[in-house]
Amino acid sequence: MNITRVAITGSTGLAGAITAALTRETDSGRSRGSTGGVAVTNFRLEDDIRPEDYDIFVNQAHKGFAQTDLLFRFFEAWKADPGKYIINISSRAAQPNISKGYLYSAQKAALNHLAANLAYNSEKRCRITTVNLGLLEHALPSLSYSEVADAVKELTLLPAHIEIADMTLQHAANYCDVQARKG
Repeated sequence: MNITRVAITGSTGLAGAITAALTRETDSGRSRGSTGGVAVTNFRLEDDIRPEDYDIFVNQAHKGFAQTDLLFRFFEAWKADPGKYIINISSRAAQPNISKGYLYSAQKAALNHLAANLAYNSEKRCRITTVNLGLLEHALPSLSYSEVADAVKELTLLPAHIEIADMTLQHAANYCDVQARKG
């Protein structure tokens, strides 16, 4: 049996929804392998994660610059292996002038910058996707954890020759209107 082994940082909230989505059977009949199955292991950021034990790394939990450090650690272990896949969960706050959470924005911008540098300026063979999220699970127009989790699952089901380096997922509501209502 061909099992896809997934490591994900975090276990509650969005990480829990991603874990549930990845282990749920796909409706479309597509699978990761001929007899496919998925085994997900959730980690805390302080745990020792061994990249060699996994095929997909969902770099979800945020604490300081830990996501950036983990991205580089997994990249170093996987850069020559086209069968490996890193999915970074970032934020549209990484863009200039979007967020007043200055340190958070800088941390997410560092993650995005490193991911782009590795995607475009290295000899990498593994896939790297950075998913920038808008407002989540809020009373204002926002995405739900399950909507984001389903999008992450779809990324893992893409053929191995397709790489989406960077994408933003957000509610379709007008950004300026939502920000004015937040203020």
